[in-house]
Amino acid sequence: MYPQNKKIVVFWDHSYHQLTLSNHFMMEILKKEYDIVYVTDDSWRGGAAPDLDEIRKINPSIIVFWQAIANPETMKKLRGTKVFVPMYDDVFVTSDMFWLQYIFMDLKVLCFCDEIRRYVNKYGLQTKYIKYYPMPNEAAYKKNNDEKINVIFWPRRNEISWDIVKALLGDAPIGKFYYRIFHDPGFMIVSDDETVGHNAIRLPSKEDVQKYHIQFVEGWLEKEEYFDMINHCNVFIGSRKTEGIGLSFLEAMARGICVVAPDLPIANEYIVNGYNGLLYDLSKPKPLDFTHIQTLRRNALKTIERGCETWEQEKNSILEFLKTGFSLTNICHKNYLLAGKLCFLNISKRAIDFIRSRVNLKIR
Repeated sequence: MYPQNKKIVVFWDHSYHQLTLSNHFMMEILKKEYDIVYVTDDSWRGGAAPDLDEIRKINPSIIVFWQAIANPETMKKLRGTKVFVPMYDDVFVTSDMFWLQYIFMDLKVLCFCDEIRRYVNKYGLQTKYIKYYPMPNEAAYKKNNDEKINVIFWPRRNEISWDIVKALLGDAPIGKFYYRIFHDPGFMIVSDDETVGHNAIRLPSKEDVQKYHIQFVEGWLEKEEYFDMINHCNVFIGSRKTEGIGLSFLEAMARGICVVAPDLPIANEYIVNGYNGLLYDLSKPKPLDFTHIQTLRRNALKTIERGCETWEQEKNSILEFLKTGFSLTNICHKNYLLAGKLCFLNISKRAIDFIRSRVNLKIR
C-alpha cells in the first residue's frame, strides 16, 4: 500500500491502451513530481468502473480525469483535487446542467483548446489553457520528398464520409492512399452499395479504390507500425469534425505532413489555411489545391518547431495548476451558484425548473 505522505496522482482514463498518443505527454509531466496510479473506466461501454474503495485507500493528492469525467455521484465520493481534461467534441454536446452540477465538487478544468476554456469559464469553474506541441521530427520530414500526394485517412467515426474526402481530393495526383479500418465502438464498416443506419462508415467503391490507389490497413497498429506508415505520407486527412486535443494531426504536422481538416476547433487553432495546412468548409467540400504541397509541409514543420519551444518553457505550469487550491471564478450569472448547489444536493428537476421560471437563467 502507498504511504500516506507519498504524492500520488490517479490518472482516470477510458482508453483501450494504457499509454497512447493521447496521454503520454501528460504522463511524463506528472512523473516529475508524482507517482501515477492508472485506472481505466470501462463503464461508458458497459464494462467495469474503477474501484472507489481502492482509490480512497491510495489517498491520492490529485485525480486527473482524462477526456471523460466520472458521474456526479462518483465524484462526491472522491477526495483530493479533481482535474478534468475534456475533449472538444464532447464539451459542446453537454448542457448547462452538466457543468453546473460540478461547481461544488472542487473541479478544475485543464484546457488544450482555447474555445473550451472560453466555454467553461462562464460557469465559474477554474480553468487553465495551454497549447500543446509535440517534438518536431525533421528526419521523418526529410525522408518524404515524393511529389505525388500520399494520403492517410482513418475514419474512426462517420463524421467525415468518403464522399467528402473524394470531393476534397478532386483530380489530385494520388500516389498512395492508406485507408485505416479500425473504428470506434458503436460504428460499423459497410460497402458502398449497402443500405444501413446512421452509424455506418461506408467504404470507397471498387472504382474509387482503383482510381485513388487505396490500400486498406485493418486492425490496431502499434505505435511503431503507425509511424512507419505515416512517414510515407505527405497528406493527413482528419477524420472527425472536431478533435479532443488534436494529438493525431499534431503528430502529423511534426513530421512535415500537410493536414487537411474542417475549419473548426481545435484544428483551426493550429492550422492557417494555405500556409501550414488546408482547412475547408465541411458543409461545402470542394477540391483543394495541393500544388504547393512542399511549402505547406515545410511550414507545418516550422509551426511545430516554434510551438515546441514555447511548450517546453510553459509545460511545467500544468503542475502548478494542479497543485493550487480550488476557487470559483468569473461566474457570469449569480444564479449559476444557486443552480449548481441544487444540482450538488440532488434537488429534483422540478425544483430547479421552478427556480428557472423565477429568474432569468437559461438551463438546458
